[in-house]
Amino acid sequence: MKKVWFILLTGMVLLGACQDSVQVDNKWMADATAYYLKPDRTEIAIDNPAGGYATFNIESQGTPWVITEIPDWIRLSATKGNSSTPITVTAAACKESGTRLGTLKLASDTEKWDFSQYITVTQVGSGPYLELDKTYFSFDGKANEELVPVKSNFKWRVLADNNWVHIEQREEDWMVVSVPINDGGGERRGNAFIVAEGIIEMAIIHVYQAVAKASVTEDPLSFDMAGGSCKLTVTSEAPWKVGNSSSWWSVTPNSGDPGTTEVTVVAAFNNTPGDRSDRIGFRLAHSGADFATVQISQVGAYLELDETQLRGLSAMGGETHVTLNTNIPWEITEVPDFLTVSPMSGEGTTELTISFSSNQSFDEKNGDLFIGWAGHSARWSYWIWQRSRTPRFETDYGSSYLSTRPVAIMRCDASAQTLTVDLDTDGPWTIVYDRTFFDVTPTSSTGKCTLTITVDENDTEQGREGYFNIRPRGVPSYDDSQPSPWYLLLFQEKHE
Repeated sequence: MKKVWFILLTGMVLLGACQDSVQVDNKWMADATAYYLKPDRTEIAIDNPAGGYATFNIESQGTPWVITEIPDWIRLSATKGNSSTPITVTAAACKESGTRLGTLKLASDTEKWDFSQYITVTQVGSGPYLELDKTYFSFDGKANEELVPVKSNFKWRVLADNNWVHIEQREEDWMVVSVPINDGGGERRGNAFIVAEGIIEMAIIHVYQAVAKASVTEDPLSFDMAGGSCKLTVTSEAPWKVGNSSSWWSVTPNSGDPGTTEVTVVAAFNNTPGDRSDRIGFRLAHSGADFATVQISQVGAYLELDETQLRGLSAMGGETHVTLNTNIPWEITEVPDFLTVSPMSGEGTTELTISFSSNQSFDEKNGDLFIGWAGHSARWSYWIWQRSRTPRFETDYGSSYLSTRPVAIMRCDASAQTLTVDLDTDGPWTIVYDRTFFDVTPTSSTGKCTLTITVDENDTEQGREGYFNIRPRGVPSYDDSQPSPWYLLLFQEKHE
């Protein structure tokens, strides 16, 4: 059997000398052509970045060939043929900073034989260069970007001393410098460095950005005790927020996006005595300081009596009318035992009638009047005191309160003269004295009075003194026919 195949193959070779193929049987046909295709080298180097050429040979024994996948920076002297051929490879100028690489595909150009071989072409590049139209940038507080023409021959690498300056290379002829919204509350400055081959600094980009602008309608807000709401307008180039909070006011919404936002400020009912105030601070989202503050105040519960009308009530008894100024419902919860008050409760400002009995003693009466906020725990207290029947002198030398210092002392020179002294007391009284060198008028009256003391000239060489005694009348614990501890002592100097 082997002998038969040898004879057949020998016949096929002899027959192939006369034709391309031989029919072996009804299924197989043998190609009688001998194919051969090979480049004499597969690596080509061009050492000139300005452009250059190199050659290689294609060895072919009647085999058709074709070169494809040619980079756009390479031109070939021939791209197809069917015999051995020298090929010239011409490279354009390489503006890139590094070596560039291209590949050529050499393949048979016949369907009867499948063959291919890749040939690499390298070309050294020029050193890196960069030409920028602009290296200093100034932006407002909003998100910004600027497109700048640039000439370069390398793929950039950017190093920055911050995290907010962004630089991007677009294609070969453009650079984009961009910054986000500056919501940090202050202006900022940063630098970015364009480097080649990882370490060579080619340019420094300097960037300044102002803080985002923001404002609030800042008119002070005032609320009555019931509370309520009002509107504010926030205008901002950046996200913002309310920087503080309170238990008695709220802001809705308390943060917002860039643009114009209407917010609602709500004040709760003020259930505490006294006014209250605060400030509402607005700040950019990443800032620790307010760009605006709005003052807010609210009237609280108030209750006021004129205390001067409650002190020094007459010892003779009577009544006084006092205006209670308030904005709440009120009730009197405690009253001193020497007086009565009408009405005892009400709402809002009311006139009170305070009635008090006489105090026919030498001891003052006093106590606290307590008024409460109806339905709440708050109370206000007012001190009330009533005079006693104790007399009191008031002189040019100061006041002598006879309840603690019963003697008032006056001095005068030797000349004839008229002196005055004020007597402050409630109720009837008399003056008793022995005529020596002065007279007193009047010697009896009711209530306050200015006493006139007429002094004789002292023509002696001895100083002299005298006194008069004040005796309240109608005090049950005192006999007004007897001397009292309240008197004025007068000293007159001798004649010089």
